[in-house]
Amino acid sequence: MKLFVDDERMPPGVTECFNTSDWEIARSADDAIERLTPPVAVPVTLLSLDHDLGEPSATNNGAAVAAWLEAAVIVNGMVPPKILQVHSGNPVGVANILSAFQSIARFCALNGMEVPEIRRIQPPLTKM
Repeated sequence: MKLFVDDERMPPGVTECFNTSDWEIARSADDAIERLTPPVAVPVTLLSLDHDLGEPSATNNGAAVAAWLEAAVIVNGMVPPKILQVHSGNPVGVANILSAFQSIARFCALNGMEVPEIRRIQPPLTKM
């Protein structure tokens, strides 16, 4: 499963609120973390994060999801998604998310785990 975390945009190729693609959509950090927390029925293979998720908050943003994932991998031994992607237009948020993603990749490389691919893409234009 692919997990798209964004409070207002739709994943690439999805134009309706009814999701018929292989993307799942999380509109908040808590929703994203819940979907990532093991055990999940279908593991997340691609995680795409926006930084700004609604009202500005220290905990409801993409960097908080990335930090949670970083701790879940490094401290709890969770296997990360194969692809870690950021699609935010917020440059500071992008830097914070990429920093956590790079930490995850370094940890995986040092511990003989599959190293996730890290991507930076432009935010999709499709809004709800």
